[in-house]
Amino acid sequence: MGIFNRKKILIILLVGLAIRSGLLIRHHHTYFLSGLTQGLLARNILEGRGLVVGEKEGELLGELQSKKRKLVDTFEIPVFENDRYFSQIYDIPGHGILLAGIWKITHDYRYIYVQILQIIIDSLMVLLIFSICRSLFNEKIAIFASFLYAIYFPQAFLSVHPLRDCWVMFVAITIIYLIIRYHIKPNITNALSVGLLTGLGTYMRPNLIFIALVISIFSIFYISKRLCLKLILVSSSVIAVTMLPWWIRNWKVYHRFIPLSANFGHVMWVGLGVIPNEYGFVHSDEAATDYVKNAGCKFRYGTPEFGQLLLERALEVIKEDPIFYIGVLIHRVPVAVFPATEWGIEPSDFAFQDKWSFTSWQRATGKGIIAYGKAHPFIFVYKLIRKVFAIGLLFVLALGGIWVKRKEYDKVFLLVSVPFYFIFVHLFTDVDPRYVYPGTWVYFVFSAVFIENLLERRKPSRQAQFEIAEKE
Repeated sequence: MGIFNRKKILIILLVGLAIRSGLLIRHHHTYFLSGLTQGLLARNILEGRGLVVGEKEGELLGELQSKKRKLVDTFEIPVFENDRYFSQIYDIPGHGILLAGIWKITHDYRYIYVQILQIIIDSLMVLLIFSICRSLFNEKIAIFASFLYAIYFPQAFLSVHPLRDCWVMFVAITIIYLIIRYHIKPNITNALSVGLLTGLGTYMRPNLIFIALVISIFSIFYISKRLCLKLILVSSSVIAVTMLPWWIRNWKVYHRFIPLSANFGHVMWVGLGVIPNEYGFVHSDEAATDYVKNAGCKFRYGTPEFGQLLLERALEVIKEDPIFYIGVLIHRVPVAVFPATEWGIEPSDFAFQDKWSFTSWQRATGKGIIAYGKAHPFIFVYKLIRKVFAIGLLFVLALGGIWVKRKEYDKVFLLVSVPFYFIFVHLFTDVDPRYVYPGTWVYFVFSAVFIENLLERRKPSRQAQFEIAEKE
């Protein structure tokens, strides 16, 4: 790599870090989405109570977040002497364990430390994307793709929040990088690294459990069949060994095999509520909890029994009315293919304002999209721009790039395996933009391919114009 390109990639890295730092300053106390009981889990790990979350501390966390309308650090939650502690099974504990490791060093139960770590790692991803594109294509494409990722506000915004979701992107990018290294130097270390990274990533998000297997299968055109089979066997073995402590722990606590977490049934039930239906499915956690209560069961939220009841009902309806399920799948496709998430211009308490979510606003008012646009024109236009950005830049240009590289199908298959995996996994359960966005960095790569090809095509015409001008 020349000195000029080194300067370019350094500038891109600094731009990415500056964007993420600015968003962190603005949103370091913004409450976004859920999963923040991982902080309570981390404290209980450090204080010797194990992988548990207390009933009272969990309730107080929810109350304080609603009252203060912001992210509540774990140090603000007292430890109750007579609290009832329940084993963690609803969420897989990877992010809580990470927090525990960080807080062991800092001796301070604040999220700011993991937030800083996440924006640094996310900024460094531009280097991996540069390396991937340079290995597969050329440095110019690598520069374009790295820059697009650096200014990718949805990922930058998510990386400032102390949630496990941003780590899925890190894992997806790094696995492709490792497989390319495995192609260049097919030693056991790279194959082991793919398995170890997938296993550790699964502790963050269960949806990563099969990503190494799927990408390895798609890489059969890029690497030889023998190397592909070796990669699958080695990485799968390492993943199994990495997950073994979690499987053993769940068997001891619940006396059953729970491979990931207990919320699969919950996700299935809630996911069927994305369209109006006569079966009582609603796309909200509160509705799922009410269904269990109305069924006359006293299962606690997040337990295996709670999830099993919801799963049985979801599967029962799917079996009885497959047309309804097909309608749900059709509704999910645009969200899965064109994920449009927050960019960070939202106010710090946007999660507590119905107007920033059309679904919440519609649930509260009973009105449709046209009424929503009239009531909140700025937010409506902003969301529309996000959709246009997702469809225009993240998909149409990417399709153009795939067409340009259609003869290099081995590289296309390798990269396309990432968005395919996340879309396929969530299409049949539930789709939220943040679930599938870890595959969108591939859209940037092929958008960069298309842009580079377009610029190269214009060079001859510019040269011809220059020669004509000289003759005149």
